[in-house]
Parts: sequence; structure tokens; C-alpha cells
Amino acid sequence: MIASRLKYVLLSYTVYVNDRSAMDACVELTQRTPGCDESKIALFASTTEMADFVWVREYEEWLARAHDEDNRWMRVCVTSDGCGPNVRDGEAPTNTEVLINYDFPSSTAKYRSRAANVFANDADDRQSFRRREIVISIVTADDLEAFRTLRQDVPFRNFADFKPLHGP
Repeated sequence: MIASRLKYVLLSYTVYVNDRSAMDACVELTQRTPGCDESKIALFASTTEMADFVWVREYEEWLARAHDEDNRWMRVCVTSDGCGPNVRDGEAPTNTEVLINYDFPSSTAKYRSRAANVFANDADDRQSFRRREIVISIVTADDLEAFRTLRQDVPFRNFADFKPLHGP
């Protein structure tokens, strides 16, 4: 549902998941985004099965789509904490407009790492982000304690409270 709404404005986004089944589901949903021309979606799914040189080549090709002046791409990166880019290691951040925490990070450090890997301007800039960052976190009942801790530890500028989809 989130992907179908982002397609109308061609916002690029990065989705973090914790396991392969969630990754497969996100990839399938992205490919089946209603009303979106599939040829305009640049999808990069980072998995542990990829050899390092393949990961680097495919990631660099995916990043280059952001600078394609002839075509406007909706760039989508589906990854996990262990497979995605790591700006601390000098890798380029995804530079997408939206970070979706499909699986909520288990700690404040993971949350900050995900944000840096998405929003940093380059590998040398892990602290200051210069454009509007949108973070969408899917929070389950099991994640509430981590969510409350994160909310106290991370200074959100404009934080929208959430309402549970189900329950009281």
C-alpha cells in the first residue's frame, strides 16, 4: 500500500527487512505496484547470496539511475542491516527520499545506522542530512518497547503519532 502511494510522486525509497521472506514479499509488492510502469522502477534487492563484485556492480548501476536525466526512475532498494550499504565502510548511501522500516530496528544504533545509510549525502557525511527525510516505521505490538525507547533517544523534528491499526 505504501509503495502504491509513493509511485504517484515517483519518490525513491529504501526498505529495511530482517529476513528473506519479508524481502521476497517487499520485492513482489514493488513489482506489482498498481498503476506504475514497471519499466520505470529501478529495483535493487540486496541479498547474502550475491557475490561482493556482483553487489558492487549492481548497486552502482542502481545508484546511477538517480542521475539519468532522460528518464525519471522510481528507485527502490530492499535490503537488510547485514546486506545493505554501509557508509562507515565508505560505501555510498542509497540517497532515497524515504526510509521504510518494514521490520522495526531492534536498537537506537540500528535506527541511526539505517538513517545514515539512506540519507547521508556521501560516505563522509554520516551526521548531517540536508534534505527532507521521511521515515515510515511499521511497528507491531512486539516492537512497542523499542519504539518508545527510540522516541526518547532520537530527536525527531516533526514526529507524527501513530494509531494502532488493530486493537484498543
